[in-house]
Amino acid sequence: MLTVNATGSPYELGKQHGEAARELVYGTKAFYEAFFMKMAKLDWPRVEAAAEQWKPFLDAKYPQYVEEMQGLADATDLPLATIIALNVRTEVAFGMYSDGCTSLSVHAPGTAILAQNWDWKVAQRENLITLNLNGKISFVTEAGIIGKIGLCSAGVGVCLNAISALGVAHDKLPVHLALRAALDWAEEMTEDRKARAIVDRLKREGVASAAHIFVADQHEGIGLEVSCKDAVEVRRTSVPAGTAVLHSNHYVEEHPEVKLGAAFLHDSPNRLARIEQLVRADEGPVTPGAVTAWLSDEENFPGSICRDKTSAGDSETLFSIIMDLEKATARVKVGKTNGDGEVFTLAPQRA
Repeated sequence: MLTVNATGSPYELGKQHGEAARELVYGTKAFYEAFFMKMAKLDWPRVEAAAEQWKPFLDAKYPQYVEEMQGLADATDLPLATIIALNVRTEVAFGMYSDGCTSLSVHAPGTAILAQNWDWKVAQRENLITLNLNGKISFVTEAGIIGKIGLCSAGVGVCLNAISALGVAHDKLPVHLALRAALDWAEEMTEDRKARAIVDRLKREGVASAAHIFVADQHEGIGLEVSCKDAVEVRRTSVPAGTAVLHSNHYVEEHPEVKLGAAFLHDSPNRLARIEQLVRADEGPVTPGAVTAWLSDEENFPGSICRDKTSAGDSETLFSIIMDLEKATARVKVGKTNGDGEVFTLAPQRA
């Protein structure tokens, strides 16, 4: 996987991202151009027009992200509208699809783990990159997208589960930018319990579409189910190893004002039940090896935690990540969790 190290102003971060990953950004655009046409009969000009509805909000409240996307656009000779479209791709065709991911956090004395498999279409695997920003924030993302799954030097990590539900808000943070904002906020905060402060801020600011956003620090993991209408925390589960939060690709809390989309993954409840079974069977302390085994589980295949392209939704596990938030490091495995892909460590500089 390509690693991009970028430093400097927001514009410079985007420019260096675009220069280093130019061909992969084009690959991401090509992937979503074909995807939206196939799944929603949306040609790219219509995708860009839909995405640009977020620009006034971003200009007013998050100009630093517009600057970063502008740097990316300039470096790749693509229109800014294209880069915005990639970064709001979750919102563009809301309710139409759901990538199949399983995530978890486990906290106990001496243990603070946040982990997930990220499952998506195999064709997008070659366009994944690791993005390290100013030595403080490190995450795995799709080239051209400035926020996704990873952690920061303040010991805060974020994960994501897609959820298919209808509706978007053009005056709230798009999902991928909400993930990025969470890490940026963590670096600026003086609070000890940063995950709690971040989740409270996300509730106030609002998220533009449906998702499960996972935020964790050394003290706790907090799952936040969001939609354009609400934000509801996920209940914690007491397990022998400590306290866990577990999630897959459906709402587990009540969202009475939200209408679900058509792309609900029917194996999602089974995956959630299976990850709970595995976590409950561990007496602790939980080790990265144990978490790797859970994320490698293939029971109920093809609707299993570890997936390949024959799974429901034609999605495969493209990478797994296991974060140790006590140490602010993460182990990333490219490809299926139980395969022979590349393994590397994310280690943002500790303050």
